[in-house]
Amino acid sequence: MKRVLWICSLMALIFSCSRKGAAARVDHEKARNAMGRKAQSALPTMDFDRKTYDFGTISQGESVTTAFAFTNRGQAPLLIRAAHGSCGCTVPDYPKQPISPGGSGQIKVTFNSSGKQGQQNKTVTLLTNTESGKEYLRIKANVISKKS
Repeated sequence: MKRVLWICSLMALIFSCSRKGAAARVDHEKARNAMGRKAQSALPTMDFDRKTYDFGTISQGESVTTAFAFTNRGQAPLLIRAAHGSCGCTVPDYPKQPISPGGSGQIKVTFNSSGKQGQQNKTVTLLTNTESGKEYLRIKANVISKKS
């Protein structure tokens, strides 16, 4: 009988401790989620006037440029660490200095159609300190051959 009581007491103690551990894990998770939301709201955000631009029909060999304007709508300075075109024919020019909250800037993108023909779709990838860490801009053009 003592052995049964001892086992029941031990099981009750284990069950009690595991419930306290679960409650502590839930409290810890709630706190972590709250901190995550607070940290997210403190991040910069890039609000673009547009993310896609169509140059329309251009002649082969022509170089065309557009600018994508943006505003930092977040709570922290925006840093653009790098910008890369999907090929060597697409060259982005971006601000190297931090953009303050509420500040704005622009990404200039130049497309060189030399050696290209037909419908072209290019992507510019920005490496940033926003929540996603990357932002994407797209350009397109229909390149026609020069007539002799």
